[in-house]
Parts: sequence; C-alpha cells; structure tokens
Amino acid sequence: MLTKATKVFDRLAVLTIGGYCLSFIAAKFIFNPGGFPLAYVVIFFHLLGLILIILGIPLVLIHFRKSAHLKLDIILALIIFCIPIIWFDKQYGWLNINFIAANDYSTDVGSIPQFSRSKHDRLHFKEVHPLWRFLNVPDKVLKAPGIDSIVLDIEPKMTSRLVKRALVMLGWPRTNTGANGLTIEASANIVAEKQVTDLVIRILPKGEGGSLIDVRSSSRAQRRDLGSNMVIIRKFIDHLDLEIAKSKKALN
Repeated sequence: MLTKATKVFDRLAVLTIGGYCLSFIAAKFIFNPGGFPLAYVVIFFHLLGLILIILGIPLVLIHFRKSAHLKLDIILALIIFCIPIIWFDKQYGWLNINFIAANDYSTDVGSIPQFSRSKHDRLHFKEVHPLWRFLNVPDKVLKAPGIDSIVLDIEPKMTSRLVKRALVMLGWPRTNTGANGLTIEASANIVAEKQVTDLVIRILPKGEGGSLIDVRSSSRAQRRDLGSNMVIIRKFIDHLDLEIAKSKKALN
C-alpha cells in the first residue's frame, strides 16, 4: 500500500512540476493560441501542488517510521511545490481568488469612469477559439465590493500628482491622460509583466479644494478575472494612501 501511494505521489509530482514549468513559459512568452485559459491552468497546478504538500508530509513521516530513513526525493518535491505557492500568495493572495462571472469593477457604478478605448478595442484576443467561448461572461461593470469612491481634502491637481506617483511606485505605466489631467489610464499587472489589465482613475473636484477619486479596473479578456481586478484596485489604493501620507508628512 505504501509503495503504491509513493508511486502515485511520484507521478503526480512529475506532472505538477511539468505543469509549473509550462505555465511559467506560457505566461512569460504569452504563448496563448486562441485565448487559451492559461490562468485556470496555473491555478489548477498550484492547487495540485498544495494537495501534494498535504499528502506528502504524512508520506515522509510514514516512510521514516518504517525504515528510519528520510525520503529525500519527496522532501525535495515538497520544497519545489512550496516555492510557487508562497510566491503566488505574496503576489496575488489565495484568499483573493473568486469565480464571480465578472471582469470589470469600479468604485462607482452610477457614473462609471470611462476608458479612451472600448472594451472590444482593449481585448487581448478579439477572436477566441470556439473551444474556450463557454468561459466568456457578459460584458458588465460591477461595484467593487467594500470599496467606495475616495474623498480627499486635497485639490484635484495635487491629487493627480499623487496618483501618478502611486502608479510609478507600482511600476504601472500610464497609457493615457485626459486633457485636463484628471482622468488617468494605466496598464496594471500583478503576476506576469505582460499579463496586463487596464486601469482608469478619475479625479473630480469635491467641495472647496477637495477631490473625489474613482477607480476602475477592467480585464483585457471576456472571461472571469478570478479576482484579479479587485487585487489591482486594492493595490493601487494602498499605494495612493502611502503617497498621501508622504505628502502630508512633508508639509508638517
């Protein structure tokens, strides 16, 4: 029984490590024919690695108990599985994954911030292979759960500068700035450098000398975003908060 369990583990380990390597190569070089659902494959192999860690630890202990020798090959496999799982959690966060049928979120859905290009023009793949079309979801903008419009006691032009600094800190290049400088678009990414999501930040005057900020993040795909747009919105707001804090500290 133990021998059979070890063989099954070994085969799954080879499959998982192979999946990690192919997923990395595909993400790095954008090998994505016909809109292949690469993100789903990446998550599948990460989950498989997590399951093998849970199963592999007792397997090592049983081997040690029976033979007083450590199964170094299994231990090495467990270490290999841990690396991408920890990296993924740091970059994305396991708790951020969701399967809601949406890929476009905004802090305001009453008056939605607009991109300079349409959703269709921004798509990575305008023609998806028929095999993957069942993954497509309706084109709609959802309210970012738990995040509302941001009100600041800073005038719009200064707010625009802080927004631009936050984008620089994140390494997200600006792609378009409105004529008045109060609508800023950027290319955001959280896992792979070339796996880009569109971000737009709208800054409006609020009262006397204040600003109202709304943020919208929209995938360049027609399928579920697996939570990525909400991760992007939160990351941007966190970095904007840091820039605001720096600005206030400099004034004191």
